[in-house]
Amino acid sequence: MRAHLTRAHSTASRPYNLEGVKVTFLGQLPDSIDEKLTMKGGVRVRTDEYIKQRAKKWKFPWQILKDMDTQARFDYLAGGNRLAVLPSLMENSAYTVLECLVMGIPLVASDVGGTSELVHPDDAGRILTEPTPKPLAKRIREILREGLRPARPRVFVNVDKTWVVWHHMLMNQAKASSTAMATLQQYEEPLVSVIIVTYNNPGFLKQALQSISEQEYAQSKIEVVLVDDGSTLPEAQAYLKVLSEEFERKGWTYRQQDNRGPGAARNLGAGFAKGEFIMWGLELNPKP
Repeated sequence: MRAHLTRAHSTASRPYNLEGVKVTFLGQLPDSIDEKLTMKGGVRVRTDEYIKQRAKKWKFPWQILKDMDTQARFDYLAGGNRLAVLPSLMENSAYTVLECLVMGIPLVASDVGGTSELVHPDDAGRILTEPTPKPLAKRIREILREGLRPARPRVFVNVDKTWVVWHHMLMNQAKASSTAMATLQQYEEPLVSVIIVTYNNPGFLKQALQSISEQEYAQSKIEVVLVDDGSTLPEAQAYLKVLSEEFERKGWTYRQQDNRGPGAARNLGAGFAKGEFIMWGLELNPKP
């Protein structure tokens, strides 16, 4: 669930305050126990209940807008005088950040994964922050005080903006029309090879594989190529042994190599990929 701030009027010339600020939470509300948050006392609750409990001490108005599709969320954010707040702890390539950039929506985001590679170098320092509460709050205060200004994407704006708009139009039209969905389903989906490199990281590897299993793309059109870069931890080796049997049943590929780094492991994995398209998964190699 993402948040956005609305400022009813500009206070750029005054010291920072919460006057006129309203906080809105956008997104889905998953029921999975793994995606619930922990309250005081160890109780696990849904995101909306967690927000309601925390909001009892807030001195500003807030709301939750749930179950909005992608187009509706971006229409809302583009309503003017609104700041999108995207405080992710982990990203590969933050597509929501890219969408905000090309749609001209002011935002502040965590500087994690490949996010900084999406933002124009001259704007990155203004909208990106480390993913901890105090730096994030400081960056939000600075933006509210100085005024909302969209950041520029690093990529070609006109081409990407056209693509994003077309993508949302196509998907929303397809979802609204059974005929359109039937037409799309007539085309055979290509095989996609997901290459994952891992080293002593069974926890994240399990999450990565779970994420792949939950994709809407046809599972029969996904193959995983897993390369272990010489894991040494007993728990990692035990999990990889279990996976080797599972991969054999699914027709996926599992290979091991001596610890030669992620570059060599990626090259090894690419050599076994059978898909028409290759997707580079997370490099699950913790730094020493």
